[in-house]
Amino acid sequence: MTKTANKSKKHVNKLLSQTIKHYDLPFLLTCSRMAAVLFMPLLCVSLLGYNNLWVNFFVMLCTIGFATTDYFDGYFARKYNQTTDLGAQLDPIADKLFFLGCWLGLVAVQKVYVLWPAVFLARDIFIMGLRSIALKRGVQLSVSPLAKVKTAAQTVLICWIILNPYVHATNAGVLWWNAMQEFLLIVSLSLTLFTAYQYAYKLVSKAS
Repeated sequence: MTKTANKSKKHVNKLLSQTIKHYDLPFLLTCSRMAAVLFMPLLCVSLLGYNNLWVNFFVMLCTIGFATTDYFDGYFARKYNQTTDLGAQLDPIADKLFFLGCWLGLVAVQKVYVLWPAVFLARDIFIMGLRSIALKRGVQLSVSPLAKVKTAAQTVLICWIILNPYVHATNAGVLWWNAMQEFLLIVSLSLTLFTAYQYAYKLVSKAS
């Protein structure tokens, strides 16, 4: 019975491996994250207007689903030896499109002040400019560990804003929701600005 189970398990794993290789799952996951630039605004505008905790929770789960593709596309690319230059170039673009879609949706339903998404997106454009300059000068700007923390912090912030049904509430019993949101915003903004400085300093140091 054990041999039969092990044989079946190996057969399933083989089929899964062949399927992933055939459809290039890492590339599909990256593309799904890029599609969030359209899907997330539609989802936010359609559902967040109800301002219901459970509806917000559903939208947050969808957001987490998109966000986790950032891990799984790299995981499957390494596991099935599907790492490509195209995938490496599309991955950071997919991240930026995902965040752009989230911020557009949240601004549209007035769950966040437009200035803060503008800061996050301006930082991303700034980093893209630095990478372009670095490429012309033959300098490599690798992703820093702190930049990965920044990405995680921004994802947590977005999820909390989506979940929070008391954005405009003033009664004391629910103020902790907004207090937590402000704390996450400060952490994300601090990491955003510091990592921008970090990349600029790294480029100047390597280019000089």
